[in-house]
Amino acid sequence: MDEVTLTAIRAALPAGSEAAFVEGAGHLVPAEKPDRYNELVLRFLARTAPAGRGPPSRAPNGAEP
Repeated sequence: MDEVTLTAIRAALPAGSEAAFVEGAGHLVPAEKPDRYNELVLRFLARTAPAGRGPPSRAPNGAEP
């Protein structure tokens, strides 16, 4: 994906939202790149979860968040 497209996508996102682009994945990132997907979700939750309600300390596959 080129930088112009990425910039346009990011500009269209609602305030406070984020987008992540996973190299080598298509429309089914959780199925195609599950480790990378889990890493991104856990990082997002760690940054945005209310105090005391963060993600588990370890991902189900044992990876560090």
